[in-house]
Amino acid sequence: MASPIVLIIDDEDSQREWVRDVLESCLPSFTIQEANSLDLARARIREVIDHHLDVRIAVVDLNLSKPINRAEGLVLVREIREALPGCFIILVSSKDNLYAEVKPGDPRIDYIVSLSYLKPDPTDELLTALAKATQPSQVTQIPMASCSMGPETR
Repeated sequence: MASPIVLIIDDEDSQREWVRDVLESCLPSFTIQEANSLDLARARIREVIDHHLDVRIAVVDLNLSKPINRAEGLVLVREIREALPGCFIILVSSKDNLYAEVKPGDPRIDYIVSLSYLKPDPTDELLTALAKATQPSQVTQIPMASCSMGPETR
């Protein structure tokens, strides 16, 4: 049986790498697939559907293009929700005004994690989202210091 999959969809290399590092530390039994654009994300989604793969979690950046002038991540979230209805969707963004774009309780999104540089360290938020997305036995408890990454590395 193939291991469950987490999709990371983010155009910012450092942000995507940070999310991957947290996932690798906390969900070692999951396979991580990445996409750095809307088009590549759509291709990954088609691939997992075509191969009947078990995508449990999608971590999606709100803004997938430069300049940041539209929330392409929300378009993708809707597509993921339709194509993979059982997938737990975590929306992330380093935008300071994330909650102006998305309201908590939005039915398309299971969890929102703000990666704003105004926050000291979003690791706890991401770990909380992962705990909600998985059975407690699937999340490896690790010391926060080993998961923590300062803003300079995000």
